[in-house]
Amino acid sequence: MPVKVKSNLKSFKKITERVKFNFRKEISTGQIGYELLRTIQDTIRKGISPVDGEGRFQRYSDSYRTAIKKGYLGSNKRPSPVSMFLTGEMLGTLRYVQKASRLFLQFDDKKAFWHHEGKGRLPKRRLLPTVRGSDFNKRITQIIIKALKSAVRKK
Repeated sequence: MPVKVKSNLKSFKKITERVKFNFRKEISTGQIGYELLRTIQDTIRKGISPVDGEGRFQRYSDSYRTAIKKGYLGSNKRPSPVSMFLTGEMLGTLRYVQKASRLFLQFDDKKAFWHHEGKGRLPKRRLLPTVRGSDFNKRITQIIIKALKSAVRKK
């Protein structure tokens, strides 16, 4: 027997829009957003990709490792793990960008793109999940879920 259901989708849509707004605000200006950025940067500094399933970054080439050991790249640079950190310039450019109603994470430094895509002689070292179907690792995903739960509570 068919059942007729009457609902008010306007109120549902209003709540959904409010949650979206709260989530973007929580990430872009809140403590959770700061925690998310720092966690991504710390993960990369430890030589681990923040992209789920990528694991540790491919090691430096032998010639680059030799240059590090001889001190040509400064005294703070170590041959292992691959930290993607020389001056801190690239990792410091990670930020949020809001386009229309969407929020994006991006690096402003071109070196990040070269490392991410493996341009020239660089191996691919994924810095952000950019391919469809790729996600952040579990630790970073938990921070995003925490922000979403906070946004839902504020509806």
